Amino acid sequence: MMTFSILLGCSCGYPPPIAVTSTQEVSFRIAVPGNWILEENAGETAGRGWILVPGGFTARNSPVVMYARAGGSSYHDARKYIAQDIAEFLKYGTRELPATYNPLAPRRMGDTLSAAVYDYCGGVQGTFERIAYIQGPGAVCCVVLSARSAESFHAYADALFEALDGFRFRRLP
Repeated sequence: MMTFSILLGCSCGYPPPIAVTSTQEVSFRIAVPGNWILEENAGETAGRGWILVPGGFTARNSPVVMYARAGGSSYHDARKYIAQDIAEFLKYGTRELPATYNPLAPRRMGDTLSAAVYDYCGGVQGTFERIAYIQGPGAVCCVVLSARSAESFHAYADALFEALDGFRFRRLP
């Protein structure tokens, strides 16, 4: 599966810059939250082109990052994709370091779209993530906010909602 990502917009804040993720199955954009910046190639080693970090940080020292991904052609149903993500995450829980997840209220995005939003916390990897799942026309789209600590998670988690406010599907070439 080929993925490419680009940033469009200006730094003037109006209209807000957008980040685009495209695969062979789906293309979509999100808004870059206010005071966040794009690190264009920082995610390449993890299979992502770009990541977003709060202003004043870089990909190396940021307490939190945000990125988008598409589930690919084998993931057409958001409910099944979510169930698979939950099952995979729960594998990393132990008695001493439990892995927990919490579904949040669905996030409306315009008149016709909504995102299923889940918080994931704990496990042996010390995960603190908020993931929004959006049913796409050919794949499931995800926007992920990942933090290194509970404090950072709580300080920045709502930025994911700001990114979702700019979510739009894009026409594939």
